[in-house]
Amino acid sequence: MTTLSNLEAYTVSLPNDLPQTFQDALKVARALEIPYIWIDSLCIVQDSPEDWKHEASLMAQVYANAHVTIFADAAPNSTSGFLSPPSRKAPQRSVCECECSATSLRTLRTTSVMKHFLHPQDSDVSSAEANWRSEIVPAYTELDLTFATDRLPAIQGLANAAQRLRSNDEYISGLWRNTMKADLLWHRNAADGNNHRIKDGGAPTWSWGSVTEPIYYSDRITPSDSNLQILDIITSEEKPPVLVIRGHLVNVKLDDPYSDTVSLGPDDDLRVEWDCEGGRTKSNKISRYFLVFEADDGGPFGLLLNIDRNDPTGQQFRRVGYVHGHSISKWRRSWGSGGWASSPSEASDTSGGIWEDAGKEGAREWVDEIFKGEPVTFRLI
Repeated sequence: MTTLSNLEAYTVSLPNDLPQTFQDALKVARALEIPYIWIDSLCIVQDSPEDWKHEASLMAQVYANAHVTIFADAAPNSTSGFLSPPSRKAPQRSVCECECSATSLRTLRTTSVMKHFLHPQDSDVSSAEANWRSEIVPAYTELDLTFATDRLPAIQGLANAAQRLRSNDEYISGLWRNTMKADLLWHRNAADGNNHRIKDGGAPTWSWGSVTEPIYYSDRITPSDSNLQILDIITSEEKPPVLVIRGHLVNVKLDDPYSDTVSLGPDDDLRVEWDCEGGRTKSNKISRYFLVFEADDGGPFGLLLNIDRNDPTGQQFRRVGYVHGHSISKWRRSWGSGGWASSPSEASDTSGGIWEDAGKEGAREWVDEIFKGEPVTFRLI
């Protein structure tokens, strides 16, 4: 691979002992009479963060304009090669069912990506906006990057390609200014394993670029919905961007650090998908708030925030989770003038019925009551 120590020598000629997979790729290029080839570890200076960041931002352009792209899927690593003579052994075929996940960059060079980003003449802005959330980001965040801090730089090339469709928009730390409210509603799946906050990755807590595991979108809100307002987005080269938000915050408590719920009051819980395990810390010194976006058939939803204890103003927060509705016990109740009323004992069946419908209506009414209050202005870092 190319490093700062061998860069000068490599610009004159490459060594004869290149890994076999690279040598095979060169043979293919020569056979096709293609004079140039791009190999990431040779064309990017591996120990230069500046060169890596610059070249990563151009990757979509490189692949979009490639004559051919070589996928050495049969090679488990760079030393094994992929042009070995075929085996004479008779193949034994078997069929098994499995759930496949994205494990290579090929996932991001699917027909969908090509259509919506690399061939913008066949796309429209609305489909590109939805595609970014529903396909591109979930597939990309499943990739196993060598360095977690590369999560945002490595997708910069696709963002640059998407910018051609979203010419009146601005890409900010994995999200977009014009659809910021919808883009904020990403969440993890606890079944994917422990998530961790990326240190020194340059991403704010409200960006999916700040965590290590796959993330998903439920598309429960359109950019025009919700009373929440993004008043400003403060950007600088030295620090991660900051959102200035005007919205409704509801104080909640974490009674059990191992629970996936936070409490609004006695027998009054909200379900939470924690961004990472560190957000579960139980401490009376940590003030937690539910930033209310809206309510739908799944109940009220929004973000779970911790107040930033390093900020003396008390007006700065960090994202720690995604709130996606009431717990079942809360869901089985209805909203009335006196608050939430318990459903009758015979309505314990969770399959539906009048009390479930009442719960849906109650969630909407509960959010309406919250929105009648005075919103507050704060910073989300």
